[in-house]
Amino acid sequence: MTNIPGPAAQMAASHASLTPARPPLDPSAGATADKAAQAEEKAELKAALQAFEAIFARQLVSTMRAGSLGDDLFGSAAGDQFRDMADSRLADDMASKGALGLADMMLKQFGYDDE
Repeated sequence: MTNIPGPAAQMAASHASLTPARPPLDPSAGATADKAAQAEEKAELKAALQAFEAIFARQLVSTMRAGSLGDDLFGSAAGDQFRDMADSRLADDMASKGALGLADMMLKQFGYDDE
């Protein structure tokens, strides 16, 4: 009885012949590259979490603004649009300063302690 390799073994053999041999890695270079990659990943995650905090703050301010006691005396569509833009800017500033602390809290939840 002859041993005939299956399709998976044939694919692995052909892949092994196409893969170039890699030089051995320098452990000190890997640690530096690893730290740089982690720092970059942390910065990207923090930016995304600050954007999420800004969206949350925008919704919070918008909901608070909707709970008014009545119509404005001099209310207009232009005034509403300006108020919305001001509220959006306020929410962005709150998020960039970490006023609510959501981004920092979620960053810690993802395993990145603030150093």
